[in-house]
Amino acid sequence: MSNSGIKTYWKNTLSFTLILALIATGGFGFFWSQMIYGVRASDKSKLTNENICVNALILGVDKEGYRTDVIIFAQLNLANNSLNMIQIPRDTYVASNKLDHKINSSYISFKNGKLVPKVENVYTSVEEVLGLKADNYILVDIKGFRSIIDAIGGVEFDVPIRMKYDDPDQDLYIDLQKGKQILDGKKAEMLVRFRKNNDGSGYPGADLDRNKVQRKFIYAVIDKVFDITNFSKLPELVASVASSVKTSFDSNKILQYATIALSVPRENINIMGIEGVAENRSYGSYFVANKALNKELVNKYFIDGENSSVDGVEVSRRNLLMSDDSDKTEKVDMTRADASFIEKKLANVEIIDGSCGKKDVSSIKSALESKGYRVKDIHSTGSVEYNETKIIAKKASANVNTICKILGEEKYVVNPSKTDTADILIVIGA
Repeated sequence: MSNSGIKTYWKNTLSFTLILALIATGGFGFFWSQMIYGVRASDKSKLTNENICVNALILGVDKEGYRTDVIIFAQLNLANNSLNMIQIPRDTYVASNKLDHKINSSYISFKNGKLVPKVENVYTSVEEVLGLKADNYILVDIKGFRSIIDAIGGVEFDVPIRMKYDDPDQDLYIDLQKGKQILDGKKAEMLVRFRKNNDGSGYPGADLDRNKVQRKFIYAVIDKVFDITNFSKLPELVASVASSVKTSFDSNKILQYATIALSVPRENINIMGIEGVAENRSYGSYFVANKALNKELVNKYFIDGENSSVDGVEVSRRNLLMSDDSDKTEKVDMTRADASFIEKKLANVEIIDGSCGKKDVSSIKSALESKGYRVKDIHSTGSVEYNETKIIAKKASANVNTICKILGEEKYVVNPSKTDTADILIVIGA
């Protein structure tokens, strides 16, 4: 790389958000589960701490192909059918990278006096920052990114500020107006590579603000993917993805599982950034991760199968079922007529016993059956305790209203992404 190239690189390093919305959210999550474990998320009986989740790094490389300026750790959770992603800033300090201690250059390795990429180094650096292991990757470059955005027909996005930047050394020319617009592949690249304008104005938080915009763009891509209802285009779309990325996954089976891919509920997808602060040190400027705060974040959203001290499947299910549903909560209508005999017989009711023996769940089942309901199953969570009782329904109905009255509950949640195969899921807490 020339000196001028190095200078411009550090001024405005390529940092674009990939296809991860299409690959990880729209589908590869379930492709991963099928290819590696051969289990469906709904088949909970086959899940253990060893196969409950699939980890992978979503990587975007710079123009020269030696630095991973986008690093996102993605974890598909098969127990609760969710996908969580956490973005690591390119300048994050890592002690394991002796070259310059920046995580984005961990990808560089020397072999026989030449620079060669080595993704295993990135695995090591990510584990140092997050404490989580990745053993697969999906990597995309500029051309692949543009191709995939074009393949999904562009993305509607509200550009936060006027963007005008020219850098001939990087062959980078950004010219975007502020406001909501459709971004094709070329314009999407401008958005996610932008950090500042020719006059020096731009994001107040520099790279950290750019990362936030990138994550918003990922969500916008996710929404676009979820809106693609013409399944006849799926083979073409998947083919475009497969030809635009490098990955450790076997892409031969992607098409086979394309219809499964879109079953990860939109509300079960979380994208976040790591916690930390920017610091200037004698040997460079870095983003220094806050280990304590990031440990809390990781424990809340991710599973460490190797070091989990309790049943990872049950902890994961509890975290999902007990997550905030305040915007989906309905009050029980005490004046509403009870469900009819036929409605009760057709209802699929299941119980999760999270009381750890503190509640007589069998009596709850008997109370429901005495009123005409059939309880399909009672699932025990073992030693994993839930802190509250929660009634979750696939939809608002006379049945869920009636069941709440029988159990003395004043409210219920309507969230079909949490009920799995049940129409009404009764979670009993301690």
